[in-house]
Order: sequence, then C-alpha cells, then structure tokens
Amino acid sequence: MEQDRRGEQLAHLRHLAEELTALGLSATLRPARRVPAVEVASAGDPRLKERVLCQPGDDGDWYFSWPWHQVIGPASDVPGVAARIVTVLRPVEGQP
Repeated sequence: MEQDRRGEQLAHLRHLAEELTALGLSATLRPARRVPAVEVASAGDPRLKERVLCQPGDDGDWYFSWPWHQVIGPASDVPGVAARIVTVLRPVEGQP
C-alpha cells in the first residue's frame, strides 16, 4: 500500500516538473529523498529557487505545497499550480 502511495506521489511530482519545464523553468524531480520533491528554479535568475512537495490531504486528494506546508494547489490542477510557482519565482525587473 505504501509503495502505491509513493508511486502516486512521484507521478504527481513528475507531471508538475514536466509542466514547469514546458513553461521555461528548471525543474528536477528528486525522488530519492525521504520526502520526494521537485526542485525548481527561475530560468531568469537561478538564485530564485524552491522545493515543491506533494502530499495527500485529509480529504484523500493530493496537494502541492511549499516546504513550510503552505498549500499551492491541488494535484488535479497542475497548470494552475505551475502558474502560481512561475509567479513566485519570477525575477523582479531591474533587480541585480
């Protein structure tokens, strides 16, 4: 059962990494960690980077979140979650 859950978690993270890459960000799935994650960085400024996790919620659905446990959005809305991540990691114009 636990193996099925991890497989589902990795599938959601892989889908998100593919979507983020298609949007021009650097996104790498890190499946070997105790808590698998996607490491994502801005293409315009690689210093702007973060990890994204995927965990099941109390309702049984899967959710993407930041490492500090703030939910980004449901795994069923990968385009919406990716858009939020792009917004957060967007370089500010005119910043060094």
